[in-house]
Amino acid sequence: MKAAAIQNLIDNPAQFRETLKLDELEAMIMKMFPAVPLELKFGLADHRSAGDAKMFFTVDSNDIVDYCGVFSQAMTEVRMGEFGSDLSWSAEDGYRVWFRLHLNYRHIGSGSNGTQLATFTFQDGTWSKSEFKGSER
Repeated sequence: MKAAAIQNLIDNPAQFRETLKLDELEAMIMKMFPAVPLELKFGLADHRSAGDAKMFFTVDSNDIVDYCGVFSQAMTEVRMGEFGSDLSWSAEDGYRVWFRLHLNYRHIGSGSNGTQLATFTFQDGTWSKSEFKGSER
């Protein structure tokens, strides 16, 4: 049943967006960066390791280097993405998702790095945000 529930999300992009309330997630992320015209894309990735299949939640955005102030002089590309994620389903809990929203960037000279911006969790049909600037107060 677990595999069928997740496969259903893969096979039905509209249901994926509705079931995981991605409009709400997108609004939460956009609220963090009101001056940046983000174009977010959410997806699922299948990762197989040693015969064990695992689904990951993915995030990608347009290049936002032009909105990075003085850092735009040192970066060639800046995107939002995820760094660490999980998607699961159980009969008791339904769908559960967590991921770290990450700022990924490439330096002049082709180096790359990133930094965590927040952690998002979808549980009991609701998205929550933690580990973000201002949450440590």
